[in-house]
Amino acid sequence: MKVRWLWGLTLAALVLALGSGGGVAQYGGEGEYGGVQLRFSGQLTTAGGCEQVAQNLIRCQVPTGRRGTIQLTATVTPPSYPVSVFAVSLPSWASFQPVSTYGTAQTTCTFTPPAGAAGQSFQLRFRASTVYGLSVDLTVVLNVVVVQPPTGPEYPEAEYTTDERGRFSVPVDYPPNTTVKGTLTECTRYPLAGVPISIALLPKSGRLNIGSLDDVGAVQIDTPYGSTTVTEFNLLSSIDENGRITRTINVGVVCLQPSGPIPPVPPTETIPGTTDEEGKFSVPLPGQPGTTVTGRLTECTVRPLPNQEFTLTPIYGEGTLNGFTIDVPGYEPVTITEFGRFSLFGLTSYLLGDMCLSLEIGDEEDLLPWRPDRSLTWEDFKADPPADVEGRDEAAFIKYRLIVEPTEFRLTYDPNTKTWRATIDPASLKVKNVMVRSESWVDPQRKNARLLSHEQGHFDISEVYRRLLERRLRELVAEAPTQEQAAAELRRLIERTYNSVVQKAEQVQTDYDRETAHGQDQEKQEAWGRKIQEWLADPTKAPQP
Repeated sequence: MKVRWLWGLTLAALVLALGSGGGVAQYGGEGEYGGVQLRFSGQLTTAGGCEQVAQNLIRCQVPTGRRGTIQLTATVTPPSYPVSVFAVSLPSWASFQPVSTYGTAQTTCTFTPPAGAAGQSFQLRFRASTVYGLSVDLTVVLNVVVVQPPTGPEYPEAEYTTDERGRFSVPVDYPPNTTVKGTLTECTRYPLAGVPISIALLPKSGRLNIGSLDDVGAVQIDTPYGSTTVTEFNLLSSIDENGRITRTINVGVVCLQPSGPIPPVPPTETIPGTTDEEGKFSVPLPGQPGTTVTGRLTECTVRPLPNQEFTLTPIYGEGTLNGFTIDVPGYEPVTITEFGRFSLFGLTSYLLGDMCLSLEIGDEEDLLPWRPDRSLTWEDFKADPPADVEGRDEAAFIKYRLIVEPTEFRLTYDPNTKTWRATIDPASLKVKNVMVRSESWVDPQRKNARLLSHEQGHFDISEVYRRLLERRLRELVAEAPTQEQAAAELRRLIERTYNSVVQKAEQVQTDYDRETAHGQDQEKQEAWGRKIQEWLADPTKAPQP
């Protein structure tokens, strides 16, 4: 067996001046044996810095409490062979879902080093494998550190920083159990993320000290961007299940005046774009050289929208960029007003994150739901066949989709474990298996009852995995210290579950076409028909993700 390594760091992670960092490392390996070629590549996004120390090894220094991702892609040639991606070794705080399919396999590992991991090294090792025992390994070593905020006479020592949306929550020494919360912005133009911040409470005029919230007259906020004093804020006291009183001082949106003149606002211009295989995009912002807008299009976070055309329209007002409108064919327009901003060495990115897109109501007429009492007819195949249909093995094509409608979450607090538990409200869970009529076609010269029965089999297989997906979604449970974290983790579990079920369904659909010769092998077609009916009765008997 001959294995060739093709590792290379294309963009090193860089450390920012404000004590936070970020970057992307891309790497990959390649193996070849007996005419079969296996390529295994990864893209690592982390808040720390990375370096290549060997052909098959990348080492990163990452801070505690900051989330990182490793996107893995394995491709086998010829694509008719199976390929699997799995983890050889992972720390307990890394989340990963193995995947197995034909041709190309994609999956993602996420990690958030806890405070207790500081000062230690951890190895994340992944392996892609295919036929003939051919395999390729990718390894990442994470050295976990605690990032200290900057200190010096121009800025007092700080223990807290803003998050990716500029939000902060800083406890104060007195009054006891008191926290100051708010959002730090460059005068509402954009949030200031990853900024060290320190808080001081000032007593009201005529009072020597602060004995209670009523004595607070102002909140002084110090950052590397400058200092400000807030005199208008909201006070809140509450009591938890254990009888402990907590106090909150909410200063709202804090404005720090930017240095230098505000650049002129360019004219509004619609920006066309297309997402990649993972639904992600990055497009330039007109009129602002070196500025891009990035994000990911999803069908309400349940599944990404790969290779999807869209248009992006910036929204300006009073000299500032206030938001973006996303238009995608077949989906309702979405306006984004909360986003991040990342600048480094004169390059700027507006970070929109995951965008939830809902199908247009008018599109429902084009979607035919699967029903046990309603079989397909050739009238359901409304698209024109491709120009080269006569030279194709398949004489018909059915477009089917699994749709998870927006769901409601149940959030419950466990005082014993002091954690929040998030589950899907069963009453709100609706998973649909639909045929897209406008994208389904048939060669009019080859249509017959046998071919229609084969296409019905495709639709029935999709229904098998719809039932399996619904069952698995009902079983999902996410736990975290806060409501927001529990809900975010449940959304990640939903997406991961959807992707794994859909990938397995597509693998089975491919096997169905290959073994039946697209419905031409009557004996194999009848055998598959019996299997599909058995799976419909009990989806657990079907090949599992």
